[in-house]
Order: sequence, then C-alpha cells, then structure tokens
Amino acid sequence: MAQDNVIRAGMIGLGAMGLQMGRHMVNKGFEVYGYDISAEATQRAQSHGMRICSAVSDVGKSTEVVFVMVANDKQIHDVIERSGLLDVLPRGAVIAIASSCAPETCRALAKLAVPKGIGIIDVPLVLGQEAMDNGQVVAYVGGDDAAVAKARPAIEAFSKQVLHVGALGAGQITKSINNMPMPLAGLVDQLVKHLNQERMKALL
Repeated sequence: MAQDNVIRAGMIGLGAMGLQMGRHMVNKGFEVYGYDISAEATQRAQSHGMRICSAVSDVGKSTEVVFVMVANDKQIHDVIERSGLLDVLPRGAVIAIASSCAPETCRALAKLAVPKGIGIIDVPLVLGQEAMDNGQVVAYVGGDDAAVAKARPAIEAFSKQVLHVGALGAGQITKSINNMPMPLAGLVDQLVKHLNQERMKALL
C-alpha cells in the first residue's frame, strides 16, 4: 500500500512507460491522476484505474508528487513551465522528471519551482520496457534529500531499486554513463574514482 505521507500521484505522459508507471502505482494503493494528449492513451490508463484529467494543471491540483514522462526537453519545459502546473501545486510538492533529458533542463526548471516551494528531482529509468512492465526498473535519482524522500514511495511502486546518486541532474548523468559502451564506461569509472569528490559534487 502507499505510505501515508504520499497517496496521490500524478502521471503526465501515458505512453508505454508512463502507462506502466501509473499502473504499478495504482496497484500499490496510490490514487493516480493522469494526463496525455492522446485519447487512446488516456483510455488505456483509465482502464488500469487511473483518474484522467483534462489538463496538466488539473493533475497538479489533485496530487503531491507528479511524474513527467514525455518525449523530449521541449515537452518537459511545456509541461512544467508553460502549463500552469507550478501555479497550482501546493508547497512541498515534488515534480519528478522521469524522461531522459539534459541535466541543464532539470536545473533550469528548478530555478522556477524552488521559489514556489516545489521540489524538482530527476528520475531516469534503466533496463527497458519489459522491466518496466514487471515493475523491475532501476531508478537513478538526482535531487535534494527532502524532495527525494517525498517521492521515494511512489518511485518504489514501479522500481526494483531506487538509487539516490547525487544532486539534481545526477540521475541523468548516471544513466548516460550506464548506457555507454562497456570499455568507455569503465574508463569513466576509473576517472571518477580519481577525481576530487567535492569537485564531483559541485559538477553534479
């Protein structure tokens, strides 16, 4: 069951991955409010127990943690910056960017959200569609401790492992390294081991 501190979650983007994220959250006891521009996608989500909203801002009015799983950085900006979402979410709410994107996108949006008391974290997922279908993805999470803790119960609903890897943007960087060819990833790993750790924190 969903933990008491977060029981209402939003899912913006109800494609193959977003649909399964929402489905797993519903099955773990969350009330999930979803939005997608595709009528077919929203019908599938509704059949899995999600409550469909007519606008992104309506998702924000109903939830405490909102996941964004859309196609690209522009769509992420549209959802978070231009939809009215930041105007309706309550203070203490968290937006979790699950799409793969540039770390700079996450940081730019945080500059808009944090003054309103809204947290931003990045939660890129690895292991692919089959793992998502089975609730067995690994989530690389970047963000401050309080925001990550707020969103963690919802992330755990569709993940076999949730790894808080650093500050905002660190999840995206970690996924990029994870996706590198093995020889190159090994080289990066050796470089990271020899870098000053405080400098790494600043870079992330």
